Amino acid sequence: MVDVLKNSKEQTPEASALKSPEAPTALRDTHHSSWFPSSESGKSRQDSASLASKGTIPELSIEQSESTNTAHSFRGWIADSLASPEDKKVYQDYNKLAKELGSAPLSDTQKLQIENLPSDQKEMYRSTLNELIKLKHGEISPADYMMNTISRAADLAEANGRSPDSWNYLKPSQGELFKNYISLTMSEKPLGIARDTARELVGGGPNIAGSALETLYQSIVAKNHSAGEGFNTNITDSTDPNNSITHHFREFLLVGYNRGKYVADKAASYIDSPVGNPGDVRDGYFAGMLGAALSSGEISPRQAADLTKWAYTRHGGTQPPWGSENIAGKFLDSDKHYNIKDWLNTYRER
Repeated sequence: MVDVLKNSKEQTPEASALKSPEAPTALRDTHHSSWFPSSESGKSRQDSASLASKGTIPELSIEQSESTNTAHSFRGWIADSLASPEDKKVYQDYNKLAKELGSAPLSDTQKLQIENLPSDQKEMYRSTLNELIKLKHGEISPADYMMNTISRAADLAEANGRSPDSWNYLKPSQGELFKNYISLTMSEKPLGIARDTARELVGGGPNIAGSALETLYQSIVAKNHSAGEGFNTNITDSTDPNNSITHHFREFLLVGYNRGKYVADKAASYIDSPVGNPGDVRDGYFAGMLGAALSSGEISPRQAADLTKWAYTRHGGTQPPWGSENIAGKFLDSDKHYNIKDWLNTYRER
């Protein structure tokens, strides 16, 4: 690309006008896919502006703003051009929160993916971002954030999914939509080709646009050392108090839904030690049980949300089967302790 433009420069003055001004150092590090090489002087800056004003080339923002992260990026220009006012508001609010937390703004890829989400998933994304803002401002706890997000997923799933007594199988089931909403909002970021391939093989895997939300959540709880705030200690990470419960729950909910409880159980005990980190293992066993039950239609999204809130949060009511506090060595038998019918019966009798 550079050689072609150099040759063009030698041939006609118009071609040299297509060169753009030098991008800020930070942007050169993150935006390798630019319209033009980034080594020209102020003369090229003026020429590019002139062509843009005539409509010969699209007008590109030289400075990065809160609402965009697209300076000199063709992909970013496409993202901003296609974005609706509602999409742009999401970008602006996300980037403002990210800046407050010292995190990266949305990438152009993430913005394009957000723009292409179905309307119900966009609604879920917006709702989750609102919860993150509340969490950052201290209006809710990490446990509130997770349960509010799960509850919203249940509401949207039951509003948009196929009714249990319907034969319209062209419409996604409520359980499938619930799974998709959780997958979108609580996704761990990509971990590299090898690890992400393994995640996908067992039924999980990252959601690029959604991982932006989980990244901000993890940033908030890490700064406040509050990952376990409001949660039942039976499902908090026993080795890292700053490790989020949300991403672990989401990953194993997907595995249970897509591959079944047996695979989810094996994956949970393989990734974490029942002895060394029983909290994560219980989290994985429970989420895998829920995912499998949603897939088979044994429970509804609302039942899944209510059951999770009862089991995962600290409260003064009747306690879930594993009690209110982590007891070493207890509730670590996936076959004996994680039967969805037993959990539902206990919940109803509470």
